[in-house]
Amino acid sequence: MEQKETLLRLRKAKGLSQGELAEELGITRQTVSRWEVGLALPSAENLIGLSRVYGIPAEKILGSEAATEAREGRTGGKRFWSVAVLGVGGICALLLLWGICSRHMLEAVMLALSACNISIIALVIYGLVKVIESPDES
Repeated sequence: MEQKETLLRLRKAKGLSQGELAEELGITRQTVSRWEVGLALPSAENLIGLSRVYGIPAEKILGSEAATEAREGRTGGKRFWSVAVLGVGGICALLLLWGICSRHMLEAVMLALSACNISIIALVIYGLVKVIESPDES
């Protein structure tokens, strides 16, 4: 369920109009309307207010995948692999440069290809682990 749908459902379940909720939070009715049509998201301050009004944790109000990932500590995985792939690319470039400068081109190419193979194997293993951890629920 999208954030806008969650915000609308929670307000209606509580039996509040947009105006009543806005008054409770000290904001305009139009702000609540923008949240519920998906044009904006509540600020951190308003999210705390919504959490208080509805009596549920803020992450359940937004219901976002980002909140789930943060709670489960999965936010750094994509960044780690991006940096790892860039790092391997840099190592390959340095190896090739070393090969050109030292006239050991064959060794440099072999080392660069080995580094690329290791990174590809690591990415494949990582992908298999992610598939095993969270199978498609279709």
